[in-house]
Amino acid sequence: MKIHEKIQQIRKEKKLTQIDVIQNIRKIFGEKTITDRTLQNIEAGKRAIKTSSLYQLCLGMGITLEELKQGTEDAAIEYTKKKNRDNRYPFYGYNSCAEIISSLKDPFLMLHMILAPGSKTPIEKDPTGTIEYKKCVFCLVRTLDFIIGDKKYVLHKGDSLSFDSRTIHSFENPYKFETQAVIVHYPGRL
Repeated sequence: MKIHEKIQQIRKEKKLTQIDVIQNIRKIFGEKTITDRTLQNIEAGKRAIKTSSLYQLCLGMGITLEELKQGTEDAAIEYTKKKNRDNRYPFYGYNSCAEIISSLKDPFLMLHMILAPGSKTPIEKDPTGTIEYKKCVFCLVRTLDFIIGDKKYVLHKGDSLSFDSRTIHSFENPYKFETQAVIVHYPGRL
């Protein structure tokens, strides 16, 4: 089965219209999302699917990347050069973004997050239920404040922290310089 066929199959199994999926995506990303026309073309196989669009669709349908990929045509290895990635999202606020850097064929999702000085992310929390969601954060540059529940952790360059991402969490950069981190999410969903 091809990935565009699987998107349509899952959407219909979940009794979601294309408009429902787009509305779900906009609740997360605001107006900077794929359009209903783009979704129509993707499901019809008329448009190549960008990594960023695939990620949005998974969130809009409430599934993981692993669930979407299961039973589709898969290659064992995918190599992507930085210049070919176009997955940058300003969903953490002005001048702050996260970029998908892992292959969508992986069972995990890896993001490169950049937070501008004085910025913070919205509060995040993965769904509760039978799936155990985990995140690992690795601070690449400078210092990053990381809030899990009601506890604050200060990560410096080279520090990492792993946790159950079904707990409320967010990131902050109250400092004067940009900070960067790599976030690995398992299974592949934010």
